[in-house]
Amino acid sequence: MDFQAGLEAYKPLQSHRKSMFIFEKNKPVFILEDTQGTPWVMQAYFKITDPALTYDSLKDLGSKLKPPGGWKFRVAVPKKNLMISTPEDYNWIIRDELGNIYDACKARACNFKS
Repeated sequence: MDFQAGLEAYKPLQSHRKSMFIFEKNKPVFILEDTQGTPWVMQAYFKITDPALTYDSLKDLGSKLKPPGGWKFRVAVPKKNLMISTPEDYNWIIRDELGNIYDACKARACNFKS
């Protein structure tokens, strides 16, 4: 069963859950940024579409993605632990065309800056 069935690439979806992700400081995080400047932080990558994808290759993922106009991919190294939560019992997620999943840093869900 494909848990991503019906999840269109780059189309935000409200995810109803209660969770927290913590990304360690001084380690790279992989970000899609939408046209409003909202960072979407990768929470999971998948090898289903691209079996050659590895954690070490994620820094070059931008060359494989074709996001909508005005979106961009980048790598950031936070100076403090990056925390993403679900303050309203939901958060917004998107997937890219390779099936990787990202959480939005908006509405008090994230302490990421820049």
